[in-house]
Amino acid sequence: MNPAVYVMTFVGLAGTGGGCLYIGNGKIVGADTGGARYHGTYTEQNGALNANVRLTQATDGLLVTGVLAPKGTVIDLTATLSANFHNGQPQQIMVAGNPVNATFEKVGDV
Repeated sequence: MNPAVYVMTFVGLAGTGGGCLYIGNGKIVGADTGGARYHGTYTEQNGALNANVRLTQATDGLLVTGVLAPKGTVIDLTATLSANFHNGQPQQIMVAGNPVNATFEKVGDV
C-alpha cells in the first residue's frame, strides 16, 4: 500500500467526529477534532490492514463512545480494515472494547 493521508469521520454511541490520518510504511499517525492524537502501527495480511493504535487525549474531552477523557488519557484502539477501507463504507474500530464506525476518504499519496 502506498503511504497516503486520509480524512476520517466516525460515529459512536455518544456522537460523531472527524480527523485526518497518515497511513503508510507500517505507521499510523493523526489527530481528530476532539483533541485526540493517534500513533500506531499496522501490518498487511491478505489485503487487509491489522491496526493497533494508541489514542492520547491532548485536551479534556468526551469520546464518541461516551467515555469522559481528561487530558493525558491513553486508550488502545484495534481494527482490521478491509483492503479498500477508504471506499466510504463504515469500518468498525474497537475503542477500549466499544465499537465505533469510521469511514475513510483518501486525500492523496505522500
